Amino acid sequence: MGNLKRVALSLLFTFFVLRLPFAESDWFINYHIHVTNDLPLLNLPPNQPNFFLHCRSKNKDIGQRAMVKGKDYTWDTKVNFLRTTLFFCRAQWVGRKTIRFDAFVARP
Repeated sequence: MGNLKRVALSLLFTFFVLRLPFAESDWFINYHIHVTNDLPLLNLPPNQPNFFLHCRSKNKDIGQRAMVKGKDYTWDTKVNFLRTTLFFCRAQWVGRKTIRFDAFVARP
């Protein structure tokens, strides 16, 4: 009976692994994400931030940064096992509009 359980579990595991929506090598890819401020200066003095950018995922908060013209906000991530990795950002202009956008979305 023990061997039958072992064989059944092995078959179930093999079936599950073969049905994964991505290659095993995807687990080891390190993605480098860049968000760059390429907006016009809007009559601001040099080195004055156009807006503040805060990026995070469900499990990891990258933090808030003041984004001056040409500033690059970068971080690294890997895709989780279920391919549900999502990083989103909120850009907020001083006393003005706030927008939210997805910076990285893992696709099956």
